[in-house]
Amino acid sequence: MALLGPAQNREPPLRGGVHLRTAAVVEPAAGKRATSAGWLVSASDVLCAEGTSETPRLQAAGKVPTVAAHCSRAPRGAATKHTEQFTHQAAIWAALVYTGQCLAKGRRVTLTVESVTALRNLHVAPKGASTPQEEAARGGAAEQPPQRHGAARPAESNGNKRHRPNPRPDLKRGRDDGA
Repeated sequence: MALLGPAQNREPPLRGGVHLRTAAVVEPAAGKRATSAGWLVSASDVLCAEGTSETPRLQAAGKVPTVAAHCSRAPRGAATKHTEQFTHQAAIWAALVYTGQCLAKGRRVTLTVESVTALRNLHVAPKGASTPQEEAARGGAAEQPPQRHGAARPAESNGNKRHRPNPRPDLKRGRDDGA
């Protein structure tokens, strides 16, 4: 997928560790089927130094919830519509959750991300930076996530039609009262 971006540094996975791979796909709408998106995370144990021998560990798959698909039942922070970028971010999020579990058990982890753009968006927090939760624990005000009250609604209008005032309100549409 690195056709337009710089070549990725492909280091082999860490020997004796866990190798996580992410994949994401968005299926466009077709016929009566709406647009949908899903992700896949696969994990395997790396046996040798070159990373050529791996034993499958687990696979996890999921759908990507959006406001367009789930309306008011969409989880907080859900994207407004299905996009490639948000789908890749959902896959990376799931992989990072499992990465945290592996690191807590003392395992080494290598994460391979399918999307170059999503990989560029991952960054290390600057030293000394704290999360909003840590700020709140120290007595500071935590940044509140935006509140959503119900589903997104269009502005009050008559759909896509332009509203034009009737130039002759005394006449009904298409016929005269006097004739």
